[in-house]
Amino acid sequence: MRDDSSRSHAYEPAVPEQRGRTSVLTELKQRLFGGSGLALVRCLVESGEITEEELAELRKLVRGRKGGAES
Repeated sequence: MRDDSSRSHAYEPAVPEQRGRTSVLTELKQRLFGGSGLALVRCLVESGEITEEELAELRKLVRGRKGGAES
């Protein structure tokens, strides 16, 4: 969306960032990894594209998800 009220133009995204990211990731996962989130993450880990800090954060997320699922 464009605001024409001044000389400069201010643009806003047509799709909220989180929804756009989710949509792109879902399509990427489906097209390149056969729908497998594990295959996508494995590719990132094995290629060295994830830092040690990011791996630690992933571990926390997985532990938190496991704990929530078992409750």
